[in-house]
Amino acid sequence: MLKTSQDLAGGTTPVVHLRDVFLAEKGETAKPGGRYICCGANTTVARLARFLAGKFPQYSVKTDGFGDVAEEPRMLLSSEKLVGEGFEYECKSLDDMFDDAVECGKALGMLPY
Repeated sequence: MLKTSQDLAGGTTPVVHLRDVFLAEKGETAKPGGRYICCGANTTVARLARFLAGKFPQYSVKTDGFGDVAEEPRMLLSSEKLVGEGFEYECKSLDDMFDDAVECGKALGMLPY
């Protein structure tokens, strides 16, 4: 049976801006060879769909059909270790993450408008 990210992450859909992943990978704050979670926000797929539908109505994001997906994340991924070593997220909200993602999609011709 195919597992979705919801199944694998305990009902959580972790998201992070690509810029923050890059900055974390540069390793200016993290110790070399260490393992770190880089998660800018924890949400669920249903919440994310509603957020995107409200923020970008021009894309007609579907907000139904998620079945028994939990409203609240059942597990939260923490970047405490990474942040504890001095890392600071540049994009701290879904607004920051998806404004940039949509603008990039438009610039690449992947999204209309």
